[in-house]
This record gives sequence, structure tokens and C-alpha cells, in this order.
Amino acid sequence: MARKKKVEEKEFEKQLEAVEFPECDGGQSRRQNEMIDLLKQLVNQNKKIISLLEKQQDKFSGGY
Repeated sequence: MARKKKVEEKEFEKQLEAVEFPECDGGQSRRQNEMIDLLKQLVNQNKKIISLLEKQQDKFSGGY
């Protein structure tokens, strides 16, 4: 009987490993992680735009 329980437990563990849980690292869902990644991309793009604008400003204000 104990052997049968062990086999059932191992089978259950295998099935459990195959299940995908919607929660990811830090208790956030995949959708939340995707949203965070998109926001990070936007911030990085905005930093690049600000840097380019500052270079343009320096270029135009340096001649006056």
C-alpha cells in the first residue's frame, strides 16, 4: 500500500510540473511582466529622444 502511494505521489508531481501557473517571478502575471517590459522600452526610447534633443539644443545654442 505504501508503495502505491509513492507511485501516485510521483505521478502527481510529474503532472504538477507540466502545469503552467499564471504567476511569475515576484507574484506578477505574464501580462504584467509584458507591460513592465513595454514601459521599460518606452522609458529607454524617451531617454534617447531627450539625449538627441539636448545635442540639437547644444548645436543650435552654441553658435549664438
